Amino acid sequence: MPHKTLVVFLLSLSIFLIGNAKAEESQFLRDQIEQITTQSDHTIGGELVNSPRLLLTIYSKNDFQLLWQRPDNVQQLFKAISSSVLEGLTPNDYHLQPLLRLQKQKNAEPHNLTLHINYDILLTNAFIRLAYDKSFGKIDPQHLHSIERDPASIIEESIRNGNIGDTLASLSPHSIFYTRLKTALARYKSIQQDGDWSAISTGPALKPGAEGPRIQALRDRLFRSGDLAVEDLQSSLFDKTLTQAVRHFQQRHFLDVDGVVGKQTLKKLNTPVEQRINQIRVNLERARWIAHDLPATFILVDIAQFTLYYYKNNQVIWKTRIIVGLPYFMTPSFKSSIKYLVINPTWTIPRSIIRRETLPQIQQDNSYLQEQNLHILDYKGKFIDPASIDWQSYSGRSFPYLIRQAPGPHNALGRIKFIMPNKHSIYLHDTPHRELFSRDHRAFSHGCIRVDNPLTLGELILQNDGQNWNRYRFEKVIAGGKTTNISLKTALPVMLLYWTVNSEDSNKIMFTQDIYKRDATLLKALDAPRS
Repeated sequence: MPHKTLVVFLLSLSIFLIGNAKAEESQFLRDQIEQITTQSDHTIGGELVNSPRLLLTIYSKNDFQLLWQRPDNVQQLFKAISSSVLEGLTPNDYHLQPLLRLQKQKNAEPHNLTLHINYDILLTNAFIRLAYDKSFGKIDPQHLHSIERDPASIIEESIRNGNIGDTLASLSPHSIFYTRLKTALARYKSIQQDGDWSAISTGPALKPGAEGPRIQALRDRLFRSGDLAVEDLQSSLFDKTLTQAVRHFQQRHFLDVDGVVGKQTLKKLNTPVEQRINQIRVNLERARWIAHDLPATFILVDIAQFTLYYYKNNQVIWKTRIIVGLPYFMTPSFKSSIKYLVINPTWTIPRSIIRRETLPQIQQDNSYLQEQNLHILDYKGKFIDPASIDWQSYSGRSFPYLIRQAPGPHNALGRIKFIMPNKHSIYLHDTPHRELFSRDHRAFSHGCIRVDNPLTLGELILQNDGQNWNRYRFEKVIAGGKTTNISLKTALPVMLLYWTVNSEDSNKIMFTQDIYKRDATLLKALDAPRS
């Protein structure tokens, strides 16, 4: 056979064999994907493959060809998986060790088609998992999020374009809340790597002017957490600088700011750094649920910290104290928007409160109705004479009327309320019980949010909405006693969040009480293997 003819023959044979190999590979991959979609517990390398529909969509878009044929794409994905720990996630949730094992086996057996295909599918499943968790969090927060773009297209495009790292980085929240929590996590992990801070031994309260070895231990502890700026570990005197450091620590942990290390302050000082790391991780997860694409102007209700923040142009311009729900009337987390304000509101008492509180009070003392300015209505809105009702014959569940509190100084909603439609029937409002705002722990309501300075909040909201309202105008309408609705031209976003770690600036990480005991459950779910 002439040399030229031989070359043509061999080239044709190579193309034929490559084409057959590609066809075999494609069919094998198709069969594997179809098998995954029909089995609820399909595993690769011991890892559950739990994104069957998305895998089918992604590979069908690519005509069932292998996706991970560029080594730089694989390297970017491995780097992103390893770096997920910086956001409080667990790399092994994204198949890290099984993928490394499969990679080694594949390299040792380059012609093993099964290994190549399983490796490719597991890489894709890892990408899906990580992309989802960065976008929405690992734990489903009862659908706080919404998907605005086809995830299969995002994944397929990023693999094709070779920008795996950039795509995954873009899916994490980029709000200031998330960035500061990431910085705090890195800082506390650094403290952990240097060795946990030593516990300060128990004993009498440490006060300014005290001396001794416990003072040296206190200095070391506060220096390591950044509360004491000047490292003077040799001094055993509780001086003015140390007093300021203790006050700074107390403020960050929502303790009485008195500069004295009593039982509560000592307990917080001796909290292990690992516990603080886990607390930050839990709140990074909460941030992934809700902190994407935040508007420039919005209201943030921080439930656990009993504080309302008003953000304008991404800066806190005002904050105030709030009262939230009791542990058995937990204020929920959700997003909504304030649509209108009500001055001199009435209050239609929820049936749960009628059953547990209002009806027993009336049955005990009929004068309670007049004292609290309560009116009885039927479900058509007709007023009913209280004297015509046999109060003792009803239980809370069988009571057939509405009870409504008229506007006035005793109204439970105070002088103003802020309506933000939601399925929980939660709103912001004033309260006549001003004394409760002086408490450090402010979980007293039935779920709604009581605001310490509601008229100032009303002024800010309406001025931002371009409406000419000031304190004098509010007071004049209030004095008139008439219920008045004020609609907003543009609804104002509101977020109710439960954060036990937050930051008002990059140098001040705040740790608060877990008033609803949610952290432990969320941490357990966050650390659990993916199902």
